[in-house]
Amino acid sequence: MRVQFVAFLVVVTMIIITIPLESQAQSVDSVTYIMGGTPQGKIVGGIVHNITIKLDQSASNVTLIAYVEGGFSVSNRNSNYSWSYDSGFWADNLYDYYMKPESDVFGNTYCFYVAIDSQAKPGTWRWIVEVDGSEEYNTPMLVEAPVAGISMSAPTFYPRIFPYGEGNYNSWNSEEPNNSTNLWTKNIGNVPLDLVISYDNLNSLFSTTNGTGTFLPGEERDHYVEFQAQSWSPRKFTVKGLIHGTPQLVMTPDTISCIVAPQTTYDVVVTVARQGFEIFQMDGVTVQYKKFYPSKYKEELFLDMYLTGNKSVYLSGDTTDLTLNFIRFQEEEHTDPILMSLSDDVEQFVRVNITCSESPAENQASILAYADFNLELEDESDTGSFRTTVVVASIPSGGDDPPILEPNVVILIVIIAVFGVIGLVLFRAQRGAEAERRKELEERIRRKKERSRKRR
Repeated sequence: MRVQFVAFLVVVTMIIITIPLESQAQSVDSVTYIMGGTPQGKIVGGIVHNITIKLDQSASNVTLIAYVEGGFSVSNRNSNYSWSYDSGFWADNLYDYYMKPESDVFGNTYCFYVAIDSQAKPGTWRWIVEVDGSEEYNTPMLVEAPVAGISMSAPTFYPRIFPYGEGNYNSWNSEEPNNSTNLWTKNIGNVPLDLVISYDNLNSLFSTTNGTGTFLPGEERDHYVEFQAQSWSPRKFTVKGLIHGTPQLVMTPDTISCIVAPQTTYDVVVTVARQGFEIFQMDGVTVQYKKFYPSKYKEELFLDMYLTGNKSVYLSGDTTDLTLNFIRFQEEEHTDPILMSLSDDVEQFVRVNITCSESPAENQASILAYADFNLELEDESDTGSFRTTVVVASIPSGGDDPPILEPNVVILIVIIAVFGVIGLVLFRAQRGAEAERRKELEERIRRKKERSRKRR
């Protein structure tokens, strides 16, 4: 009897010793919610999360449970989930869908790659960890509906290329970084995006920094645009830059995801023209011209332009406060509309001679005068016009600029003025002397007549 009692005490002691050890093995050190490589304080529906459970010792069974706090009337994808690791096997216990094969165990750390449906009810959920059948972790966690969005701030980019020569444009200025031009983007949603920046035309000729890869929630990026031009004739065109984000790892079976892939755009305006020239375009005709010229009243001015295209076109001009003297084309001067046969391979040079025929009003520094040029295709199928503005400055009152005299001329004028004054003085002195002599003569004649009367 005594031997049996001793054996019973030994068994009870072993059980008592074993229970604390098993409880210690089952304790949870930490639970981390990771999305896109970044720890999170919330769960986003439809997105795979790495929920990492770290124990102080290994366990044969670990179960992760999630459900809407406050209970639910019907068990479904909108309200509750259960995933487990059991002796090397991973399972989605309820739906056999919301667990990824990347789930793995590393020593005492169990990585559950799981998701809840994108249509799951937003709000506070209860998250529970059971280790070998015992609940070791229970905490509330916010669940959000997935939202995808991109915010952008972008200027219009203006690459400028010289005609018929390949060129490169880069909005990043390595020599003067402060003069660089960039666009800025931010992932304002709560889901990671696969970001792609492309172009609706000539996509192979463009490249954009930071324009691909995973775009995490809250992440901000700066982008610079590079453009490799071809050997083009003069032209001007606009290309749309497209910023597109595709939500990553959206898990929603049997339904179409409610997450809309966000997209936004910006403009790249490419100008192929000579330096300082603008572009006017119409069907089959491109003109390089200057919008502004400075000049002065009564001054002659030459307006230059270059025409290319694949049509024949008439060119004529009208002016306001200017006089159009002639249009020179191929060494000939014309006053009537001229007909030109154009080619995209050769620039036709045209020079227009004008005179600024209107003066600014008194006390007005300048006026604006205009030269309007009209184009009409030879087959009369299209017309167009463009304008050059001339800033006409005033000149000093008197009509013309005062002459600038040489020093010798100034001296000669002074000498002539001096002799003129002397001559005037001498002339007046001579006239005075003659008047005195006339008075004396008249006095003698009077006296002689007086004496004659007395003798009678």
